[in-house]
Amino acid sequence: MAGNSNLHMSRAGKTDEFYTQLSTIEDELRHYRKYFKGKVIFCNADDPAIGEDGQDHFGDGLGGYTSNFFRYFQLNFTQLGIKKLITTHYEADKPSYKFEIVSSDRDEQIGLPGIEWGLLYNRFKDAELDPDALERQLKALLIDDEVTNKKGVYTYVLTGEEKYLSLRAFTTAQKREAYERQGGICPDCQAAGKAKAHYDFDEMEADHITPWSKGGKTIPENCKMRCRECNRRKSDM
Repeated sequence: MAGNSNLHMSRAGKTDEFYTQLSTIEDELRHYRKYFKGKVIFCNADDPAIGEDGQDHFGDGLGGYTSNFFRYFQLNFTQLGIKKLITTHYEADKPSYKFEIVSSDRDEQIGLPGIEWGLLYNRFKDAELDPDALERQLKALLIDDEVTNKKGVYTYVLTGEEKYLSLRAFTTAQKREAYERQGGICPDCQAAGKAKAHYDFDEMEADHITPWSKGGKTIPENCKMRCRECNRRKSDM
């Protein structure tokens, strides 16, 4: 069709919005760099994920980004003084996801593939939510060292269910310290007057004395050992 000629030419020349080369973006946006300081940049309908083959096609360790716009802002995150960089991705019959960068430190770049954003929307679209309160809670979770996998924080703040969070576990050394401190005694079995209250180390499991939800940390002083039966019964309560 004649109407598609410009689109085909654009694709061939890499000048269309979705095919613009990084050098072209850099040349144009250098005139506006000062305006990005302290701003939240949203690249909608972009895809920052590594390609299906898992290869780093750009050779810079940043993944297989399909759009150079998102790539430009990531590469220049610190220099531009950007507050936050966000992109969302949707593809029919595949999980939609959101990807955020809040720091130039790659450990603080939050990829959230696999979250069913559509299902969450359908479930909570009519709920009366406080966006400011949600934002504060999200920020606290994202810097909480006890939350080792940030993927579930969005689902958690909406549902309040800890099962969506990956919380830090006690190390073997911490569990061993608590076991020795207790003398191998399960406090629940002892309190219940059971005939058997002493267990071998590998028959017991670690639990937080003060739970994470009430400010408890994963430190030796907050570790209690229970027998498997008592600990799992507690988890099901």
